[in-house]
This record gives sequence, structure tokens and C-alpha cells, in this order.
Amino acid sequence: MHQQFSWWRAGALGLSMAAAWPVCLADTTTDCDLMNGEKIFHKCAVCHSVLEGEAHGAGPNLHGVADRTVGKVEGFKFSKRMRLSEQTWTDAHLDAYLEDPATVYKRTRMA
Repeated sequence: MHQQFSWWRAGALGLSMAAAWPVCLADTTTDCDLMNGEKIFHKCAVCHSVLEGEAHGAGPNLHGVADRTVGKVEGFKFSKRMRLSEQTWTDAHLDAYLEDPATVYKRTRMA
């Protein structure tokens, strides 16, 4: 199943991983394969939850990440550089971060 979809906005809408996490890093307007996105997100799910109200893991819960201020989720301790950031998780910023986290925020704990 292909659908035009910004993969991270799905988490912001609180949809389940199985239905909502296609990964299209280079261009969020590209047709995305939802099943492939689910498969790819399994790597992320080791550290991140996506459903509203779920506890943080090694990484923060990603529910509501769309347009959220970087490093500002109650109950999760972000790296210093992320806490001090005044940026917002836009499509472009999140794509850059996922492509190479340490380039965007030095000393980030995300692999």
C-alpha cells in the first residue's frame, strides 16, 4: 500500500506504528510504503514509544512530535544541546536529524 504521507506526522496524530510509520527521509512528499515504514521503525521502537500516554524508553515518546519544540518533553532528560535548542521538529529538521543525529546535535545519545 502506497500513500503520500509524512512519516513523523503519523506519530503526532497518535496512530499505531503498524499503520503509521513509513520512512521517507529524503522527501516527505514522496509516495511511502507503510509496511516498509513499519519494518524500519522496529529499530526505533527499541528506544521510542509512539502512543499517547506510553512511558519514555531510552528515547522519548514520539507522540505529538510534529511541530514540538526540540528537547522539551516532560519526564525525559535530553542531551544538553537538545535542551538548549529553540528549534521545532519540522519535516526538514527531523529528516536532517534522522539522517545524521550527531551532525545536527553534537553529543546526542541517539544512534
